[in-house]
Amino acid sequence: MRYVYNQTVKGASHADAGKECQDASLSWTDDDLAIIVVSDGHSGEKHSNSATGAALASQITQNHLREFCNDVDAKWLSHQSDDNIKRLCTSILAEWTREIDELEEGADIVSYGCTLIAFAQTKHFWFALQIGDGRCVMQNKAGEWIQPIPWDDRCILNMTTSLCDENAANEFRFAYGDVESIPKAVFLCSDGIDGTFGSGELLYGFYGNIIKSINDDGIENVVSQLPEVLSHYSRTVSKDDMSIAFVLNDT
Repeated sequence: MRYVYNQTVKGASHADAGKECQDASLSWTDDDLAIIVVSDGHSGEKHSNSATGAALASQITQNHLREFCNDVDAKWLSHQSDDNIKRLCTSILAEWTREIDELEEGADIVSYGCTLIAFAQTKHFWFALQIGDGRCVMQNKAGEWIQPIPWDDRCILNMTTSLCDENAANEFRFAYGDVESIPKAVFLCSDGIDGTFGSGELLYGFYGNIIKSINDDGIENVVSQLPEVLSHYSRTVSKDDMSIAFVLNDT
């Protein structure tokens, strides 16, 4: 059984200020494909349209990942793999920019700024891409927790790379693998979650508890409780919007 799910909740600071949630997340699956996406709008005066930017980034990315996975087979892994994913990232960025221009002629692209993390899995391969902060965490077949996408040292404290950067096309990072390395579990999160649990053992423990709860109590019970759980941690720790998306294989 494979579970694919996403959840976004408004952070305590935005709720208290009467502001909209700046995060967005999506998930999609069929028998052959699973996709999860998380985007985090930067918020603040400089990024006044970032909630729209994050929503657009999530939907555009999901569409491009579906198209990419339907158009290629496993052979792409051995033939210019990096170039193929770089072209995919450039296509996502180009459509995001174009959609914003159509929404608002002469738009200040910076006002729509957001981060992006996405993962796609077929029967033959997987890949993940990212620009900005947040985390992509996997549990491999040996049960080890890993973070396959290289970290960007420019993402520190309140600073992050972004889709709105002038050099955004060159700021994407990514990872990929063949059928033998398809993970047991994949979790994406916005920085509200790694701001709560950190980037190591506490974060892995949180994800491990989600997997255990699903195995013990069923997916329906867990996903019904997850919004309250995320809101609790936002209220008591990070104050930030919280987004999570996951793919669990063979649970």
